[in-house]
Order: sequence, then structure tokens, then C-alpha cells
Amino acid sequence: FAQHCADVAKDIRDPWLATDYIYYLCVRHKGDEDVEHTSALLWQSYARLFSAVPLQSFIGYGTADLRNVCISQNSSALDFTLLVPPPIALYIMLQTEIRSALAISNQRVYNLYLKFKSVVEEGGNLEFNALVQNPTIWNAFLFAFCQKQQFANASQLIQDMTDGPVKPNIYSWNIFMQAFFKTGQVQ
Repeated sequence: FAQHCADVAKDIRDPWLATDYIYYLCVRHKGDEDVEHTSALLWQSYARLFSAVPLQSFIGYGTADLRNVCISQNSSALDFTLLVPPPIALYIMLQTEIRSALAISNQRVYNLYLKFKSVVEEGGNLEFNALVQNPTIWNAFLFAFCQKQQFANASQLIQDMTDGPVKPNIYSWNIFMQAFFKTGQVQ
């Protein structure tokens, strides 16, 4: 049924139904042990439905060569057949990259964040700009840093949010404080 919905989304050019399909895949494979396989599956599905332009800077950034294949498939498709991704589709794909980076190393997550931050500073495109105006994607990076007790990186991210396009929200502060409390650093 999910595959049928993806096909219908492409036929009727409904980016929200296509995003629901990507979200379904994300939830369905969230607990899988092979993070790279899940990431490759999501990128493959994303490239079949959506334009890769908003995430161009992040494709091929990870370790899976399949991402490069996806971008070449995407670039060879006719532009009018690909949907413009809503911000939530971009969020799901960046969250996938964060999860893949977490499976590799703390440094990989930090490097991904630096890449994200540079794309934010460059201005990106309209779809990407809509994503970064919401603290949710920033909180995903913050959560990743806090999960691995990377408090210096988490602190820098809070500062980047404060100085940047979006301010920390109550979820940002709760993620940040909970990480300190869980590690016994109450002060």
C-alpha cells in the first residue's frame, strides 16, 4: 500500500503524499541495525520522488556510494517529473544523515553540522531556507551532540541558534539541560 501511495503521489504530483511515503519508510526502518542500508533506501526513494537540489550539498557527504548514484539518477530525470520537497521531507533526509553520522563517529556528526551551518550561511534555496527557519532541524543536531555527550559542540550550536536565523525554543533547552542532568553535571 505504501508503494502504491508513492506511485500515486508521483502521478498526481502531491509532495505531501510523497513525504508521507518517505516518513513511512523512515519509521518502518528506524530500528534496523544496518543504518547505512536504511539511509540508502531513503535516499533512493527520495531521489525517485523529489528534486535533489535543496540537499545537493549533503548528497554524497556520507559514506554510501548509493547516494551518488541517486543524485545522478535524479539529475538525469526530467525536472518536471520531480516534486519540490516540503521542509519536512528535507528534515527527514537530514535526520537520516545525522543518524548515519552518529553510527560512524562523533567527529562525523560535527562535520555534518559544520556543512549544515555553511549551507545556512550561504543562503541555500527557498525550500532549505524554510527548513532552517524552524528550530526542529537544529534540535536534531543538538540531540545528536547531547546523546554522545559532546557538550562543547552542543553549546556552540545553542550559540549559533541564538545568533542565527532561529532562536532556541523550549525543546532546545530541555534537550540541552536533560543531557547535563543525565551525566550528573547538574551545576
